[in-house]
Amino acid sequence: MSNNEEARTTSVMGLGKLPRFTGRTSIRSFLKTIKKRGKLEGWNDEKTAQIIRYLCTDLAEAYVDSHPELDDLNLKELCDNLSERFKPKISKTEAYSQLLSIKQENMSISDYAGKIETVAAELSDVLDELANQDTREELLTSVFLAGLRANVKHMVVSNEYDEYSDLVN
Repeated sequence: MSNNEEARTTSVMGLGKLPRFTGRTSIRSFLKTIKKRGKLEGWNDEKTAQIIRYLCTDLAEAYVDSHPELDDLNLKELCDNLSERFKPKISKTEAYSQLLSIKQENMSISDYAGKIETVAAELSDVLDELANQDTREELLTSVFLAGLRANVKHMVVSNEYDEYSDLVN
């Protein structure tokens, strides 16, 4: 293990659960989570940048390892560089398809709604409709209704709107 790798490993010991970034998930969500944790832990920008580099695995790790100049970047420059490299490469059509393909199947309603929120967070960089609260709510409600199991959908549609809103919230 090189001195740099050893320093990285030592500095993040005892962090608890932090997400890894593979290069296939939302870079924006990853960076937001790490920055939020950094504020809670009182990390300075240098330590936060070091932890971001350490948490890169798979494609992201290969990218960081093949670009040693990333080691010298400050937090903002590192985040900008990673955001540019790992910005979503899917079209709006593919993003809509991915969102609309979510089905309730054997999940509880709360798990199903959570899955929709998770996928929506990952696609928020691609779908502008997810940035505006009004259009976001309308889109996610449509996705929710479209993917419900038939028997649950029947119960939702046959009840009054107030009862339905309790299911969604």
